[in-house]
Amino acid sequence: MFTSKQLEEDRTYTRKELREMFDIKDATINNGVFRPKGYQSIWLFVTENKTKGSPQYTDLLYENLLYWDGQTEGYTDHHIINHVSKGFEILLFYRTKKREFPHGGFRYKGRFSYVKHEGSRPTQFLLERIVATHAMLGKDNESSQIKETASEDDLYVQTAKKSEDALKRESPDVS
Repeated sequence: MFTSKQLEEDRTYTRKELREMFDIKDATINNGVFRPKGYQSIWLFVTENKTKGSPQYTDLLYENLLYWDGQTEGYTDHHIINHVSKGFEILLFYRTKKREFPHGGFRYKGRFSYVKHEGSRPTQFLLERIVATHAMLGKDNESSQIKETASEDDLYVQTAKKSEDALKRESPDVS
């Protein structure tokens, strides 16, 4: 069973709300990658601008593409890479900074699929949002162009170029 069926895209959820909705007792929900027991889902909790003192991963959501650094030890990398063959979905909960939403909430951005990865400790992943066919028209072509031009040496180059202006507008409040 997939948890995405019970979630509403673009709604903000706190970890406490998710615990209650899915009867979660497992404390590892506080990690960046979480697999709720009894479900075929992998939840990614991503904060773009990290607080001081936390690992400074490079994460960026740009339209339908997520450039995401996995966990430092890489224990969950194989779950991300093999999610389709294992029958799992990847769900993204995203925020630009820790205090963006009340009570440490994250905006649910929907289902994503593994595209490719490089490096290790942490592994740099490229994931793409799974969108309905009617919503793919227009933005899908640009996403495909970015994926095709992203080199094996640096997954973040194209996104950095495309979103430079957007990043300049947002203050890097990392308190």
